[in-house]
Amino acid sequence: PQTAYQAAKESLAYLGYSLREDNEQSKSLQTHWQPTTSDSHYVEVFNRKDFGTVGAYYYLAVNVIPRGQGSVVTLRNVAKSVISNLKSSRREETRFFGKMADFTRAKDIEVTNIGLQ
Repeated sequence: PQTAYQAAKESLAYLGYSLREDNEQSKSLQTHWQPTTSDSHYVEVFNRKDFGTVGAYYYLAVNVIPRGQGSVVTLRNVAKSVISNLKSSRREETRFFGKMADFTRAKDIEVTNIGLQ
C-alpha cells in the first residue's frame, strides 16, 4: 500500500495538482478545486457531448486500499457547476492512472524477443 500511495502522490504532483488533503494513515489524497479544462468535463446536449463547461470546477480524491499482496487504488472526480449533469470525460482519470503505471513500474526492465519483462 505504501508504494501505491507514494506513486499516487507523485502522479498528482507530476500532473500539476496541489494537495488539499494528504492523509498517510488512511492512504487518502484530495486535490484542491481546479477549473475544468476544455476537454475534462462535458454535458450531453441532444445526445452529443458539449465540452463548453465554463465556470465549472472539480477535484480528485484518491484512496489506496490494501488488498492481499497488493493494493486497490480508487479515484473519484467530483465536479460542481451551475450546469446540471456535468460529467467527466475520463481524461484526467486516464492521465492519472497512466502516470501511476509509470511510477510503479520496475526500475530495471529487460526487453527480449518475447516482450517486456
